[in-house]
Amino acid sequence: MKLTAEGYFITANSELRNLAKEWLKTTAEGCSVVAVLIATVAFAAAYTVPGGPNQSTGVPVLVNKPFFVVFTVTDVLSLTFALTSVVTFLSILTSPFRFKDFKHTLPNKLMVVLN
Repeated sequence: MKLTAEGYFITANSELRNLAKEWLKTTAEGCSVVAVLIATVAFAAAYTVPGGPNQSTGVPVLVNKPFFVVFTVTDVLSLTFALTSVVTFLSILTSPFRFKDFKHTLPNKLMVVLN
């Protein structure tokens, strides 16, 4: 057949690559929907602060409470992580899905966003 080892691997495993490509696209699409929903809730929570605003000044009522700071920090972290995972899932969906991408790039991206 006069193929190199890499060429033979590509021809022998093209069906497996197509199956892996479809699975990875389906997984990335489903997870990106969930990540967008989480980002939406975190964004909405940032504007509807607990306790509500003071009617005369507009400053949040619980601004001097320690749990308000905890709420703010966790909300910012959840929004950051959700948007980072959305961007990473979009980068998985737009990748070219070559054989060399399946060796390191795509599994690493998937492991980062799923952990």
